[in-house]
Amino acid sequence: IGGGDVGLGFYQVSDALVPYNGITGLRDSAINLGMASSGRFKDLHLSGTANVGTVTSSGQIKVSGSNASTVALSVGDTNTGWYNAGSNAIALSSNGTPSIHVASGGKVGIGESAPDRTLHVNSGATNVVAQFESTDGTAAIELKDNAGTVEVAAAGNDLVLMPAGAEKGRLTSAGDLKLVGN
Repeated sequence: IGGGDVGLGFYQVSDALVPYNGITGLRDSAINLGMASSGRFKDLHLSGTANVGTVTSSGQIKVSGSNASTVALSVGDTNTGWYNAGSNAIALSSNGTPSIHVASGGKVGIGESAPDRTLHVNSGATNVVAQFESTDGTAAIELKDNAGTVEVAAAGNDLVLMPAGAEKGRLTSAGDLKLVGN
C-alpha cells in the first residue's frame, strides 16, 4: 500500500462505511487510514491532491491552508474555486484573482474583499459597475422599504422614475424632463 495507484472498496452499512473482505484498518509508513474498533472511520487526513467523485457524508470535509491562488474546492484548475477568506468567511477565486467574498456577517462583495453593505460591488477603474438587462422594452431596478416601492428604469434610451410602479417622471435621451401628475 505505500506507492502506485491503490484502490480500496467500501460498502455502506447504516451510517458507516465498512471495508470489503473484513479489513479492519490499513496502516503502513506512508498511509494512516484510521478506523475505530467498531469498523467505523476516525479522522481521515489527506495531503497533496485528492480527487473525489461523489461524496455522501453526515459530517464535514475541511480543507485548511487555502487562498485565492490555491483554492480548497477547485473547479477545473487549482486557482479557480472556493477558498477560506478569513474567520467565518468564504470567497471565490477566478484564475487566482479574488472575485466574490461572503463575509462573516453575510455581506457579499463582488470585486471587494471587505464589503460595507449587504451587496458591495467594486469595479475598480471601470466606470460602469453593473448591467441589468431585460429583453423587452423596459429594464428596471426596484427599491423597496417597509412602506412601498419605487422603480428606476430604462425605456429605450430614456430614464424613467416609477413610484409604486407607475411612471411619474421621464428624462428623455433628447434632454427633456417630463413629469406626470403635478
